[in-house]
Amino acid sequence: MQDVGRQREQTIFLACLDMPSSERDAYLQSACAGDTDLRDRVWRLLAAHAQARDCTLFTTLQTALSPHLSNIGPYRLIRILGEGGMGTVYEAEQLEPVRRRVALKLVKLGMDTREVVARFMTEKQALAAMDHPCVAKVFDAGQTAEGRPYFVMELVNGTPLVEYCDSHRLSIRERVELCLMVCQAVQHAHQKGVLHRDLKPSNILIDSTSSPAPKIIDFGIAKAVGLEIPDQLTEYTRAGQVLGTPAYMSPEQAGFGGMDIDTRADVYSLGVILYELVTGSLPADPADAGYVHFLTMLANGELDTARPSVRVSRLSASDGTAHARSTTAAGLRRQLGGDLDWIVMKSLEVDRRRRYESVEALAEDLRRYLRRVPVSAHPPTVTYQLRKFLQRHRMQVVAAGAVVLALVGGTVAATIGLVRATRAESAAKQEAAASRQVSDFLAELFLLSDKREAPGKPTSVRELLDRGAAKIEHDLKGQPAIQAKLFTTLSRVYAGLGQYNQSRQFAQKTLALPLPPGSDSDLQRADVLHQLGRTEQNLGNIQEARALYEKALNIRTRIHGENHVDVARTLNQLGYIDALMERYDEATAAHERALAIQRRIGGPFQIDVSTSLRGLGIIQDKKGNVQAGLELFKSALEVMERNYGPDHTVTAVGLQDIAESLQTLNRPQEAQQLLERSLAILKRANGPHHPQVSYTEHSLGVGLMAQNKPRDALPYLEDAYSIRVASMGPDNPRTADVGESLATVLVQLGDIERGRALLEQALRAYEGGYGPNHSFTIRTRADLVRVLVKAKRYEEAIQHLRAVVLQDSRPALRIDLNDSVFDPIRRRPAFRNLVAEAASRPASSVAPQTR
Repeated sequence: MQDVGRQREQTIFLACLDMPSSERDAYLQSACAGDTDLRDRVWRLLAAHAQARDCTLFTTLQTALSPHLSNIGPYRLIRILGEGGMGTVYEAEQLEPVRRRVALKLVKLGMDTREVVARFMTEKQALAAMDHPCVAKVFDAGQTAEGRPYFVMELVNGTPLVEYCDSHRLSIRERVELCLMVCQAVQHAHQKGVLHRDLKPSNILIDSTSSPAPKIIDFGIAKAVGLEIPDQLTEYTRAGQVLGTPAYMSPEQAGFGGMDIDTRADVYSLGVILYELVTGSLPADPADAGYVHFLTMLANGELDTARPSVRVSRLSASDGTAHARSTTAAGLRRQLGGDLDWIVMKSLEVDRRRRYESVEALAEDLRRYLRRVPVSAHPPTVTYQLRKFLQRHRMQVVAAGAVVLALVGGTVAATIGLVRATRAESAAKQEAAASRQVSDFLAELFLLSDKREAPGKPTSVRELLDRGAAKIEHDLKGQPAIQAKLFTTLSRVYAGLGQYNQSRQFAQKTLALPLPPGSDSDLQRADVLHQLGRTEQNLGNIQEARALYEKALNIRTRIHGENHVDVARTLNQLGYIDALMERYDEATAAHERALAIQRRIGGPFQIDVSTSLRGLGIIQDKKGNVQAGLELFKSALEVMERNYGPDHTVTAVGLQDIAESLQTLNRPQEAQQLLERSLAILKRANGPHHPQVSYTEHSLGVGLMAQNKPRDALPYLEDAYSIRVASMGPDNPRTADVGESLATVLVQLGDIERGRALLEQALRAYEGGYGPNHSFTIRTRADLVRVLVKAKRYEEAIQHLRAVVLQDSRPALRIDLNDSVFDPIRRRPAFRNLVAEAASRPASSVAPQTR
C-alpha cells in the first residue's frame, strides 16, 4: 500500500510540473480528492523541486557550463537547446570517434527518481528502435559520473511544423503533404511497436536543407508495445498518469488511466495537428478553460469542436490565416469544406472506435484527398462519387458535354452503348488474334524443332530460343505488338536461365519497337523496364538498374495508383538497390511502402510479402543487427513456404538467408544443414551451373572458412566463381563477392599470386560498380594491401595503403598501421611519410590505431 501511495504521489507531482503554477491548486484539489496528507506531500515535493532548480540547476550547472563548457564523456556541451519537465537538451560536439554536432538529452539534477529515469530510458529505447528518415536517430547513451542518464541523438536544425508552414506561406495542399510524411513516420513507429503519445508541432521540426522534410524529435513518453523494455521500467510510465500535452491529447489519455492507450491515440493527436495546420487554431485550447476543466471535458467528450471550414468562416477580414496559406478567406473556406472536413473530424472522434483504425488508414485518406479521389471518411453517396469523378476529369467531361449537347434523348444512351460494345468487341478480337498468333508461332517453333532433330541429339533449350529469336525478327516484321510480346517472353526466359546478356538484348529490342500510344502499351513498357532493371542489376550495372526501376515505377503508379502489386514489386527492387549501395534509410522506406501495399491487397501472407520482409532483413543484417535480420528472414520464409511449398527455388533462397545469419551468430552446424538443403533444391530445379547455385555454394564456402576449414571451402568457392564468371562476367561486383572469398582461401593455402590477382580483379569490379567509397571497395583494398606485403610488392602495397588510410571511412573499415603485417615496410620512407600524414589528419578522417 505504501508503494501505491508513493506512486500516486509521484504521478500527481509530475503532472504539476507540466502545468502553469496558477492552475496547480485547482488540479491538486481535484487529483487528491480530499486527501489533505497527499496534497501536502505533493506541495513539499514541488517546493523542494523549485529550490533544487534555483540552487542547483540554474546556479551550479550554469556556472559549470559558462564560461568553460563542460564535457560529458566524449561530448562537449555547447548550449542549451530546450528544457522539459524531466531533462535538458544541449547542443554538443562529439569529439571521438567521429567529430560532429549532436543533441544530448540529460536528466535534470533533482529529477533522477526511478520514475523519471524510467521514462527517460523508455524514450531512449523507443528512439533506438526507429529507422526512418523522418525520425531523429539515436547515436549513443550512457550515464554521467554522478549517475545521471543521458542519450545522444541526431541534431536537427529545423523549424517547428506550424511555424515553418506559416513563415513559408505553404498552401493547404503542401501542408497536407507534410502531414502525410509525419503520418508515415508515426506509422513506422507503430510497426516497431512504439506509440508516441505526445505528438505536437513543437516535436516535429522541418529540415529544409534540400526539400522540406519533417523530423519527429521527442519520444519522451512513448509507450513501447513490442520492445524489450523491462516491466519495471514501463510500469512507471502507466500507473494512472496523465501523460501528454493537453491540447493534443486524446480523450482516452485524459481519462487518468481508465482505458488502455493504443495507436488511435496518436491518430487523434495527428488530427489536432492537421486541424491546426489548415485552420491556424486548435480545435479547443486548454488556456481558454483551464487545465483541469479542459482535461475533464476532453475525457467526457464534452469539447465543442467546429469543423475546419466552419472555424475559418468565423475569421475576421484582418486575420492573416488565409494569407499564410497563400489564398483568400473565401478560398480557404472552399478548400476546407468537404473532404478535409471529413478527414479531420474522423480523426478527432471522441469514441476511438469511430476514428481511423490506424495512422496508415488516415494517411491513405490524405493520399486520396491529394489525388482527388473519394475518401473513406466521407459517406459514399452517388452524388459525392460523381462530384469526385468530375473533379478528376474536368477537361474530358467538358469535351464530352459538347458532344452530348448535339445528341437527342434516347439516342445518346443507345449510341454510347453501341460505341462501347463495338470498341470492346474490336479490342477483344484484336487481343484474341494476337494471342492465337503467339500460340501458333510457339507451336510451329516446337514442331520445327522436332522435325530438325537428329537421332540421339535433341534440340537444347538454348538452341530452341536462338532459333525462335531469329524467326521473330524475320517472320513477324511489321507486327510490333506481337514481336513485343514474344521478345518480352524471351527476355524473361533467358533471365531465368541465367543468360543475362541475352535477356538484356531482347528487352532492349522490345523497348525499341513502335508500340501504339495508350495505357496498355505504357504498362507493357513498364514491365520491360522492370525486367531490364533486374537484368542490369544481375550484370552489376547498379545505376542503370535504378534508373530503369524509377521509370517503371512512375508509369505503374501513374496508371495503377499506389495500391497495386506491380508498384510494390518495383519498390522492392529499388529497396534492394539502395541497400546494396548502403543507402539504408531510402531502402527501408521503399520496402516498407511495398510491404504496406502488399498487406492491404492480400493480407500478411500475400505472395510478395516475403520479398519486402527479406529486403528489410538484409538491411538489418548489413547494419549489424543480425538477430533482427534473422527474425525478418524467418517471417519471410514462412510466407515463402505457404505460397511456394518447401521445395521451391524461392524457398531455397529463404533458407540461405537464415543460414547466413546463423553463421554470423556462430551457429555453423544449423547453418550448414540449411545451406545443403537449399543447394539440393536449386541443383534439382535449375541444374548445377545456374547462377542461383553459386550463391548457396558461396555461403557454404564462407561458413567452412569461418570454421578454419579452407580446403573444404575451396571446391565450393571454385565452382561458385566459375559460374559467376560464365553468367555475369569477371568485372561484375557479384563475381567479385566470390572472388574475394576465393582469394582469401588461396592465400591461406599458400597460392599468394593467384589470390593477389583475384583481389585486384575484385577491387576493379567493386570500384567500377559501387564506387571508391563503398565498404566492399575499402575492405577489398585493405585485404589486397596485406597480400601485396606478403608477395613483397612493397611499393604497390604502400600505394593502396595510402588510399585506405587517408579515406574518410567508418571506424570498422579503418586500418591499424601498428599491425605486425606491416613490419616489412615499416622502415621505408613512403610508409613513414604515410604515418606522419595520417597523424596530422583530423580524428574523423583516420584512426591509425583502429582496425
